Amino acid sequence: MRKGLLILGVFFAIATIGGFIQSNIPAAIAMLLLSIVSFWRASKSKTKIAWEIGGFFFTFLASGGIITIAKEGLYFPNPHLFLFSVAATIVCFYMCDRKPSEKQSEAKTNSNSATQISSMNVYSGSNSATQKSSIVVPQTSTQKYNNESTYDRLKRLCNPVNFMENYNKEKVEIANQIYSKLMDSNFDVEEIATEAEKRLGIQLVDTFQIEDLKDKLHPKNFMDPYDAQKISLANELYSRIIDNITYSEFVILKNDAKPILDLYTTTKVDLGLVDLGLSVTWATCNVGANFPQEYGAYYTYENALNLEKDGKRLPSPSEFQELEANCTWTWTEEKGVNGYKVTSRKNGNSIFLPACHKEGPCGGYWSSSARDYGYYACCLYFGSDYVDTYDSNRDDGQSVRLVQDVK
Repeated sequence: MRKGLLILGVFFAIATIGGFIQSNIPAAIAMLLLSIVSFWRASKSKTKIAWEIGGFFFTFLASGGIITIAKEGLYFPNPHLFLFSVAATIVCFYMCDRKPSEKQSEAKTNSNSATQISSMNVYSGSNSATQKSSIVVPQTSTQKYNNESTYDRLKRLCNPVNFMENYNKEKVEIANQIYSKLMDSNFDVEEIATEAEKRLGIQLVDTFQIEDLKDKLHPKNFMDPYDAQKISLANELYSRIIDNITYSEFVILKNDAKPILDLYTTTKVDLGLVDLGLSVTWATCNVGANFPQEYGAYYTYENALNLEKDGKRLPSPSEFQELEANCTWTWTEEKGVNGYKVTSRKNGNSIFLPACHKEGPCGGYWSSSARDYGYYACCLYFGSDYVDTYDSNRDDGQSVRLVQDVK
């Protein structure tokens, strides 16, 4: 697509020169406009061909209007057609460049998450596809602390400083008492956790831990292959998961669920590379994940680059395009997680790309390409009905799937 647009731009540039040589100024101006549009679209390098073609069609009509205006003046025939062509051109190119976040709730996109993302270097992900109906707990709901130990979480949430900014004398004193117990080597984690939740009103169980447990204990996970005993156990356990579950309840639930949760530690897949018959082999999982269905961690662009080692690296935009062009992309659900099963048309091998974007249900994966303009880098974005590359701010948190050159 990009090469075709570049060739088209060169053609119109030559036509512009020819127009000036022949003193046909109106035609030269129109060709110059088309040349500029062609090069501009090539720089965008989008793959929404229908909108791209529509934009160029109306650009041609608009350029014809420019020639007519230059020859006939403002009172030329069909002014409505010219104005419609200009408006339609703008709409087509806007739709072509529209990002996934604009297709969803734009009100959610920028306010709180932008501030958090810019201040974090790496975020821990959740492998749940159902990030909804969870309560908002400001200090525990961020993905940054998802893999935090209970002891570290207690130290962070029970720090008296937390209650000094909006000063609360009673809670500062309670937090101080609890914090001092944490400094004692003989403390009991469950006892202190229960006290902290009751007296400080905090929730120690992170919302992402809750969603992860929901994902793993959902009864549908044991329908294929069918296991009546595990479905019965999962059904009972799943009903006990609530958004405001206490730490002690959570510990008891996980202990009761051990026969099921053990499945996720004894059947880990090889975190190696998959040969899809392409120029690179693709990692089985996202960085930070133990299974193809897990989200893994979120990284800024700069931190994603630091993950490159031992021959494994970020894929280039052209390698994402190669993956798209040579594989069948099937939107599906695996272990309760939405995403694409990407199956090679060359050898039948496949990988699973979870829809792990924070604003889901969609996926966002860093490429290796930083843009020369602005503070952006290229990403692969996808949803249930589209796969495309877009530019993202380098401080945004995105997923990482590494590749390795075929030896």
